[in-house]
This record gives sequence, structure tokens and C-alpha cells, in this order.
Amino acid sequence: MLSTLKAIGDLIGLLSHSDPDVRCFSAAALARLTQQSQGMSVKDWRAAPAKRQPAVLAWQNWWSQNKSRYPIRFDSSPSPATTPERAAPPTLKARRNDNLPSG
Repeated sequence: MLSTLKAIGDLIGLLSHSDPDVRCFSAAALARLTQQSQGMSVKDWRAAPAKRQPAVLAWQNWWSQNKSRYPIRFDSSPSPATTPERAAPPTLKARRNDNLPSG
């Protein structure tokens, strides 16, 4: 599972990306995760750097003040349902075992 804390910080960093689509998608994701816009609509992130810079600074300031409100959720261990033997339906397990050499 992705860490919300890391995702928000990374998305804020992407608001300065050279690709306007990356900036817009990042702004949309931030709005969804935080319910914040820092005064700019998603389409406004296509504007020139001078127009975007105050909002980038506002996001950075907001994040430094609100980071503790967002949990770190990262689970690097696979759940039992995602391990190959447990995730495969019984018929696939049988087929997999049929291909094994006997003896």
C-alpha cells in the first residue's frame, strides 16, 4: 500500500514539473487526498510559472503545517491473498502441479 504521507509530498513536488499534464494530474490528486486547492483550479496549473509559484509555495507551507495529520501507511509484506499459491484458483493450482516432473 502506498504511503499517503509520501504521496502528498511527491505530488506537491510535481506541481513544478515542466509537463502541464503532470501538474494538472498532481493538483487533482492533491485535491482528492487533502480536500485543498490552494486557490487554483486543476486547469490553472497549465499557467505560466509566475502564476503558479504562489500556489506552489502555499502547498509547501500547507504541507509543513499539516503533515502530521496524514498517516504513514506502508505495508511491504504481501497479504496472504496475494501470494501465488493462495491467490490461484484450485483448478490453476492443479494444472501447475500437473506440469511438475514426478518422482
